[in-house]
Amino acid sequence: SISVAMAPLKSFWRQRPHVRWAAQVACLVSALWLWPCAPLSLALVPASCRRLLAVVLTPPGVIVSAPGLSPAALAAEEAQASQRPRRRKLNLYRGKVQDLRVGLDTYLFGFGELAARGTGVSTTDGLRPEDPACDPSCEAAVALRRLAARLGEGAFARRGQAAVTEVERQVLSPMLGMVFMGTLGDEQADQAARAAGDFASSVAELRSSAKALQGQGTLQRFRESLGYLNAFISISNTALATEIADGDTELNLVPLPIDDVALAGSQHWTERQTAFLEAQSPEAVFRRSQQLSPLQSLAAIPLVLR
Repeated sequence: SISVAMAPLKSFWRQRPHVRWAAQVACLVSALWLWPCAPLSLALVPASCRRLLAVVLTPPGVIVSAPGLSPAALAAEEAQASQRPRRRKLNLYRGKVQDLRVGLDTYLFGFGELAARGTGVSTTDGLRPEDPACDPSCEAAVALRRLAARLGEGAFARRGQAAVTEVERQVLSPMLGMVFMGTLGDEQADQAARAAGDFASSVAELRSSAKALQGQGTLQRFRESLGYLNAFISISNTALATEIADGDTELNLVPLPIDDVALAGSQHWTERQTAFLEAQSPEAVFRRSQQLSPLQSLAAIPLVLR
């Protein structure tokens, strides 16, 4: 169509304001004179200039009734234009929500399993870290040391900067991206930022408790961190309640279960736990390690076939 063909020209105008205004004046003058080619001339005129044409050209039935110049069409075009920035932000926001879902699975089921085993309740030897018989090799102590190491280990370190930990990369980074994207309201963004900060502080306390081999204290700190995550989720869902009510379920986050009873009563999280454990099984890890990347697949093709 004409609008599609003129898209590159309109993009050129937006990038160069001085050329854009000169072109709009030229298109306005040409539209006044090119009566036989009214649809073509109107396609060259931006919406703001078409509104001026509708006021200047008072005789009805000639150009006023042309496609794209009626008041209803102008109102619809302005409504769509006003919603484009919001839709672009929501598309980016969906990506952050999806990243956060993956990070929450790792934190709840991966780190949560280590925190639970650190109490000694679900271990095979049944020893608690406080028991005199629990030496450094008992299962509870090993789980707590592993938890402290995972909370403190970092990757992607740059010169002069600290390494990014697994929790920061998979959980905190998507949370902060959701906060500072401009999709939430100002007040709700401030509340979400405070909830994210409280979660980061609770993770630091969780690591300190795990390093001290405090089994019950570590589990309590872990559940407190889940509470801060749920506060963040509640703020996010409330801010986008209109879009979620309209059927955009990709923006919705399900609150985390605080304990095993809440986990057993949530079908959503039991299904995600099953999927997470299947993805972490040795068979699944082996299959992923044997999959070829696109570059490896291309290198595997014989030269005679290229």
